[in-house]
Amino acid sequence: MDEKSNVSPYKIRDARPDDAADITRLLQYIGKYHSDMRPDIFIENPQKYNEAIVRDMIENSYKCSDERSNKRGENIILCAFRDTSTLPDAGASSDAEIDNKKVVGYAICKIRHTQKDALFRERRTLFVEDFCVDPSLQRSGVGRALIEEVKHRAISAGCNNIELNVWECNRGAVLFYEACGFTTQRRIMELLL
Repeated sequence: MDEKSNVSPYKIRDARPDDAADITRLLQYIGKYHSDMRPDIFIENPQKYNEAIVRDMIENSYKCSDERSNKRGENIILCAFRDTSTLPDAGASSDAEIDNKKVVGYAICKIRHTQKDALFRERRTLFVEDFCVDPSLQRSGVGRALIEEVKHRAISAGCNNIELNVWECNRGAVLFYEACGFTTQRRIMELLL
């Protein structure tokens, strides 16, 4: 077995304000994908966040840090990049230099607190609000690398679980999340009229 076979060809780090354009590009892709899948629900070419809003979200995630414990606060925005140092013959080609600076996947997460009440236990949940991998790199390990970092962040933040929503019509995403160990917690069902 090759020594580098266990090494992910992707690096994951906290998003920076200059990543906003790439994240917005991926948000546009995922918005169009959903509108193509469910035009009865989604408007044509929806844009959940524009670049300015994404940049503001990233900047606010830095402001949420707890300086006493040096831990990131309630918002976590992660970006994935190609790590050309782990690819065979990475060399110094201009394509490799461009690729390793381009965001190829992201996860936008928030930590949610559920207070104990008559029905629920107190819980901390890392909720994945948005998750996307560049369509040209799906099934290449980017998504798994992002999920592994999301898991690490959830454990570090003392979360009990990770939650996300996925549209049933997005079978590829459903299968991906199941392969990563996610199970169905509850369902929203519909009757079309």
